[in-house]
Amino acid sequence: MGLFNVVTSDELNNIQVNAGMLLKTFDPTSPAAPTAANIISATTGGITASCVPQFEDFGQDIDNCPNNTKEMKKIVGWDCTFATTLLDMNEDSFKLALGSATKYSETTSRPASVEPRAQVAQQDFADLWFVSERVDDKIIAIQLKNALSTGGLVYKTQKNGKGQLTVTFTGHIAISNPEVIPMVFYLCDEDGYTPAQTNT
Repeated sequence: MGLFNVVTSDELNNIQVNAGMLLKTFDPTSPAAPTAANIISATTGGITASCVPQFEDFGQDIDNCPNNTKEMKKIVGWDCTFATTLLDMNEDSFKLALGSATKYSETTSRPASVEPRAQVAQQDFADLWFVSERVDDKIIAIQLKNALSTGGLVYKTQKNGKGQLTVTFTGHIAISNPEVIPMVFYLCDEDGYTPAQTNT
């Protein structure tokens, strides 16, 4: 075998396996098996996490400045998303997929329902977590901050199949702390992790 045709044991251990799941809360300092109430929904087709910077070429209108000069490259924003397909057909899934909606409990005068709203409310935003594992049992956790469904509710049925809700959740920056990007990546084991000490 050639020098550049090998696979190390470390590389094999680093491979992520299975689809993982979406959770309402997760603590990377003290991982625990999720309760049923903490699981957002059964999914199909896996979960796609995306964190893409929006670049601006600040020198594009400057004479004699070449395009894509590294000193002129600026980040003006980030597109951070989770995309998946939900299988749970209940009020919570419909409300989550709609983004801005109100859930009404069943009463004697009306059935349980979920109604879209014309305005976004601050309580519509919530952190979401993708959690999965590697071959070596290390836990991969991705936090999507201030998440809101921005792709709308897309509900599809199929013959001899399952109903599916295709959703895209987008993380949002808070105006109170605009430097915080709305996606964070964690790697920990079952005992959590020890936060690194900051050098002073």
